[in-house]
Amino acid sequence: MNKFQKAGFVLFLTLVMGATACSRASDTPEPQAPATAASASAMADKDKEAMGEKAMAMPDKAMKGEAMMGMAADAPLVSADGTPLQMASLWQDGPAIVVFYRGHWCGYCRKQFKDLQARLGEVTAAGGKLVAVSVDADDPKLMMEKTGVNFSLYADPTHQATKTWGAYDADNEIAHPATFVVDGKGHIVYRYVGESKDDRPAFDDALAALEKLQG
Repeated sequence: MNKFQKAGFVLFLTLVMGATACSRASDTPEPQAPATAASASAMADKDKEAMGEKAMAMPDKAMKGEAMMGMAADAPLVSADGTPLQMASLWQDGPAIVVFYRGHWCGYCRKQFKDLQARLGEVTAAGGKLVAVSVDADDPKLMMEKTGVNFSLYADPTHQATKTWGAYDADNEIAHPATFVVDGKGHIVYRYVGESKDDRPAFDDALAALEKLQG
């Protein structure tokens, strides 16, 4: 190999090695700059915003006294005299205040029922009816005997109504004290679910929601 051939071969090797180095460099990812305090803050704000949107999409089932757009769920009930019926029949002829209660043995419930009986005339004057529901099949009759109320009481022995209305106390397998106002088309316009055995709504709030339906 003469000196010209040697020079050409050296040049060829130089070009090949350079091309290989460039190829490896292009395959190596560029190091990312460390996150700054500003970028970290922006990411945190974005996460909070997403969490806030999720929270708004899932309203608290214990929401108190606020209008709720939604249909009242139907469910099988049993009257105090043992007659089966569908819950939707309770507001078929007009709006109703629906009270879920724990049981005749609950002192807070008995006091509430006596207060409700005293204001039954106001409910009727507002064009509505007052009804109450317990999960115990025998409770409506016992509650009427203990309190002397003459509005309608019903049993929810399958617990279906109490659960679908969001008033079920799963720990004790009874109802949370709860009050709803339903218009004549089955829309819930007022909802209050108590968080404890003595947590009851101001009846004036439920009555105001009922009166508002009259226009």
